[in-house]
Amino acid sequence: MLAWIRKRSTMYSVATATLCVVFTVLLFSDLFLPGGPRLGYPIAVALMLLSAVAAFVFLVLGDRLGFWPALAVATANGVMMVLDFTLLRVPTNTIGSLIQLPVLALYLGVFLRPLAARVMEAGVLLAVLSAAVLGHAGTDVFYGGRNLLKTMVFVWVCLEAGIYARKRFRRETHVDSLTGLLNRQGLLDRAYAERARASRSERPISVAMIDLDRFKQINDTRGHSAGDYVLRGLAGQWKTQLRESDIIARLGGDEFVVVLPDTDAETGRGVMERLNGHSSHPWSWGLVEWRADEKLSHAIANADGEMYRDKASRRDPTER
Repeated sequence: MLAWIRKRSTMYSVATATLCVVFTVLLFSDLFLPGGPRLGYPIAVALMLLSAVAAFVFLVLGDRLGFWPALAVATANGVMMVLDFTLLRVPTNTIGSLIQLPVLALYLGVFLRPLAARVMEAGVLLAVLSAAVLGHAGTDVFYGGRNLLKTMVFVWVCLEAGIYARKRFRRETHVDSLTGLLNRQGLLDRAYAERARASRSERPISVAMIDLDRFKQINDTRGHSAGDYVLRGLAGQWKTQLRESDIIARLGGDEFVVVLPDTDAETGRGVMERLNGHSSHPWSWGLVEWRADEKLSHAIANADGEMYRDKASRRDPTER
């Protein structure tokens, strides 16, 4: 069972499940408070069981459910804090809820896209601030609201720190350091997102494979620094000539993949011919239309086959 969960879980699903476990533990501890739980035994037990089940579901499926687990966690946290500040009004619980806010902000910043994270966190903070004004603001808990304001600023700083960490991590794991293009992992993430979008709108999408001609000769005769210069130059040319929605990735060495959304095979071949005609270094290419039921690896393999047929069709052996 544990091996099966480890195989299916991701960092996102583990973090989401951990927050649900924390909620479960807090709800369980409320059962032993003097006078009973804040929400009453039936509601507290029901929420505790729901949180425990959610932890297991998110652990296994969190990454496959998109942003919904994060939305559920943020909403549950916001609702509990609003209750703490308005109906329940227990100072110790209010402080405990405030401690959770920076953790939630980091979680949203790291695992969601920046816009979605900021919108969700702004909603939580607005709800908390409104509840505090209606409930506890002006009492000893917030010292006239000054500590609440400091908390809000600190929480937003934590959110931006999480967003920065996400961007830095994605750059280091999704971008080729030499050319600035996407690497294999970055290609997979972007390409499948475009594939899903193309399927929903029933639009074509094409995949092209590029392999540089005589690149090994450059490395052998002029050195690897010269080869790196060629790679960086081509990457810059391709980025300026293609659309922002187009995807360019370096698989390794002198092999590149281009994904052209909203582009059928005929149009894609015209794009590749234009690129090749304005290139500072010769290269061979092959292009296929990516079918909706096909894996990206299969489409790349088919494009690779077309590319090698392009090389083989040349009469000059030095071009092969």
